[in-house]
Amino acid sequence: MKGESCWYCGKLEPVMHVDHAIPLARGGTDDWTNLVNACPTCNLRKHAKTEQEFFALIESERDDFDPALTA
Repeated sequence: MKGESCWYCGKLEPVMHVDHAIPLARGGTDDWTNLVNACPTCNLRKHAKTEQEFFALIESERDDFDPALTA
């Protein structure tokens, strides 16, 4: 898929993946309402998490980030 940014992080990569918001392994379907664009990094990191679980993971990583530690 081209021209659409990642549903999870907002990046636009040259190659995008189609991801199941609710993974097939967790009862999701191939219906278009369950499919989103994902950059390869997010798609591989998300694995079998639901989109809510993955957004929570991303948010917790932001909460743990301390810019003072990188200075």
